[in-house]
Amino acid sequence: MPNQRKIILINKKFQFMFAFFVTSWLIPLSLIYPLIVYRLFNVFVEYNFPDTNNISALPIGNTKIQILSLIIILEAIFLLLTFLFSLFLSNKIAGPLFKLQKGLREIENGNFDFNIQFRTGDQFSELSNNFNTMASALKREYSHNWELV
Repeated sequence: MPNQRKIILINKKFQFMFAFFVTSWLIPLSLIYPLIVYRLFNVFVEYNFPDTNNISALPIGNTKIQILSLIIILEAIFLLLTFLFSLFLSNKIAGPLFKLQKGLREIENGNFDFNIQFRTGDQFSELSNNFNTMASALKREYSHNWELV
């Protein structure tokens, strides 16, 4: 595919902070669901088996442990996938900022012909147009001033 970014981690510090931030909000929320299921199981057992020594309640307790284990595993997988998706999403932010930074260095070094182009789907797509317009304006101004000298 043309124009596809090959480097996923462009700005590692920003991208990991972004992914940890997104995931950190989900960790407390992910803990609520297993706690609700745990409490519902306890209420169900207490309601249906008021005698705590009742042996017929034992399979339900084992089922509770199995279901909670499965929920915890699924929650961990969900958090990992969320972290990876956040890294992917941060790439859509960090890539354009990296290109913009590179373009600013080129302008600083006097290369007013340098244009930047973002990929389809990247965030801040209007920045590339604004940057290219600015570079053209600076080139015209620089040429005009050079003619005056």
